[in-house]
Amino acid sequence: MVIDADFQNVQAYVDHAIALVKPRGSVIVAGVLGDDLVADPARRDDKTSAYRWLLKALEDRDDVIHTVNLIGDGLVHIVRLPSGD
Repeated sequence: MVIDADFQNVQAYVDHAIALVKPRGSVIVAGVLGDDLVADPARRDDKTSAYRWLLKALEDRDDVIHTVNLIGDGLVHIVRLPSGD
C-alpha cells in the first residue's frame, strides 16, 4: 500500500494502512522528509512537526519495523510484523 497524503492526515492514514495490511505486508509513505525540512531543528511549522511526529510514532511501535529512504523528498517503508515476532 502506498500513501502520498496531506500532512494533516498522514498519521491517521498510516495507522489505518498498518491495520489493513497482512502481517509481513508493506506500507510506503511518500514525502516524509517534508521538503528536506524535517532535519532542520529550527523548523517548527505544522508540516515539519507532523512528519517528525509520524517518524517518532513509528519508532515507538513494536508491531512494525521501518526504514527511511533519503532520496528525493523521502520515503518510509513500514513492514507489519507477525503477532509472535
